[in-house]
Amino acid sequence: MPPLRTVGWIGLCFVVLSIDGALLSVSPPLFRLPIAAVAGLFNAWAWFGIVHAVAGRPAPRFIPAPAGLVAVIVIVVGGAAIGFETVTSRARLSHAAHAVVTKKPASGKPVLIVSGFGTHWNGEETRRLPGAFDERRFSYKGVGGDAQPLPYGENDTHRSLVELARAMGAQVDAFHASTGRPVSIVAESEGSLVAKAYLAATPTAPVNELVMLSPLVTPARVYYPPDGHEGWGVAAGAELKGLTAGLKVISPIDLTPDTPLLRSIADNAPAVRDLLTCPLPGVQQLALFPLADAVASPHPTEVGIPASVVPAFHGGLLSSGAVHKTIALRLDGGKLPEYDVWSSVERVVRVASSAWQVPPLPLSLNPAWGRPPGRSPSCASMAAVLQQWVDGSAPG
Repeated sequence: MPPLRTVGWIGLCFVVLSIDGALLSVSPPLFRLPIAAVAGLFNAWAWFGIVHAVAGRPAPRFIPAPAGLVAVIVIVVGGAAIGFETVTSRARLSHAAHAVVTKKPASGKPVLIVSGFGTHWNGEETRRLPGAFDERRFSYKGVGGDAQPLPYGENDTHRSLVELARAMGAQVDAFHASTGRPVSIVAESEGSLVAKAYLAATPTAPVNELVMLSPLVTPARVYYPPDGHEGWGVAAGAELKGLTAGLKVISPIDLTPDTPLLRSIADNAPAVRDLLTCPLPGVQQLALFPLADAVASPHPTEVGIPASVVPAFHGGLLSSGAVHKTIALRLDGGKLPEYDVWSSVERVVRVASSAWQVPPLPLSLNPAWGRPPGRSPSCASMAAVLQQWVDGSAPG
């Protein structure tokens, strides 16, 4: 066991570096170098203290390293497997319970419901939202000969972003044609990115509202080359392959770094990284962020669209009754509930977590991205590229 003094040093390092990262994320450029220098001096002092604490402790008579290592592996792997199974089972029970107690109304405002990554749908028509809404599920597999959405499996959510944007266009057009009314879209996680890409590429889409749940703040922050190629992130790509192979063993997640969806996002960072902040002419937008995402995503200083934070985990908003009421109020044109407290908590957690997040790779450094000038392309440039995708005049 390590000396208690080393544990104290490590805990203090975590606190100090978290505070330093928070200050760096909100400070003007002039103050960033001094703040980083202070953190560096503290880090050196902490290492000095840790080394002295370890070197000065009595030598142990017996070090059960193999047994301890095996115990750690069993706890980590076993705990992860149990956690995945518990979360998956709870999600399925929640979805099943919601499907049993609701029935689809004969008419109402058309709303396309778009689930996230790794979901599935058996084709049953069920409602998610309270109120008189004509809900229709978006199918990641597409539509049948009758223009109705087909049942889909988890692997169908792995299709490339451009394929899914085209599929959404076909389903929105069919929904609009059958109702004669503009369509509202409620999309979660991956579905939010698909919906935003589709609408940015299709300014004439018959859509007037977009509600995004657990949207991806800045996708494609990093890059790794395709299998068998060299470039930025080649080592990280190899690590991701090992990680996904391990996840496949202990969880229901079945994907690789070269899954078409992930590959299409990583290869096209200039068109999708800052897409969330872009306005959509003629479309009212709302983004609902789960509080848990604050530890994983970089701090969005300016989201650019109406947004709120709710106490939830990523991907769980579409199954939350409280969030359902918020969505229904928005679609009905009512006043949304206040989430000021959670928004404040989210900002604190997000900036404090910034020290432990992977910094985004500048677009201008990666030849695979074409090295666009500036920090980020304009919304018009991103929309033009996405329109080429959907029209089939550019590779996806």
